[in-house]
Amino acid sequence: IVEISETEAAGSVIAAGSRTFDSPEEPSQTGPKLKNAERRLYRGQRRVVRRRAQRMAQIRALFHKAGLTKDQLRTALEGNGANPWQLRADGLGRCLTPKEFALALGHIAIHRGFRSNSKRDRASNAADEASKMLSAIQATQERLAQWQTVGEMFARDPEFVNRRRNRAGDFTRSIMRSDQEAEVRKLFERQRQLGNEAASVALMASFMEIAFSQRPLASSEGNVGECIF
Repeated sequence: IVEISETEAAGSVIAAGSRTFDSPEEPSQTGPKLKNAERRLYRGQRRVVRRRAQRMAQIRALFHKAGLTKDQLRTALEGNGANPWQLRADGLGRCLTPKEFALALGHIAIHRGFRSNSKRDRASNAADEASKMLSAIQATQERLAQWQTVGEMFARDPEFVNRRRNRAGDFTRSIMRSDQEAEVRKLFERQRQLGNEAASVALMASFMEIAFSQRPLASSEGNVGECIF
């Protein structure tokens, strides 16, 4: 500890300096990138996988309680060679067995479609990737007008028969969650008309609540303070 007098403290500079830090960026082909960007990406992916697993566990429990599956284990929704896309299309024209109905609905729950709460994604200055995806979704919705549901389109439209998943930079297989919700309502309606006793309104409501739930945006009200002016 260095003791200094009041005169020295008031009339002279005791010490001065600055600390410098390396930039928290690393070079990339598209320009400098924050080092934590990759960690944030992986963390987001882990969150998506975790929440999907939780959602599907609830779906399996619901199906088992409704008598569609023998148990609620992870293997309960294994198709053993059955094509869930084809079952989603067949469900519009014939009565599905309990297991087939569970496979069709479970497939929708896994691939439940895109929904964004971001206003930026819909703005004119949206990121290039988001803009491409929204344009692809719009084109898919225009093609969907020729079919009853998303499942029927992907099962029978020659454009989608050979490939139903997106590729890097190609979002032409993207669908809206609202279109999936409409398919669930249509599928339940047709199954009831065809005599499927499992296609109850109560089961549809429970399934919709679990399969398409999304956490609300966190409120920022607590971060807003009074203006200092």
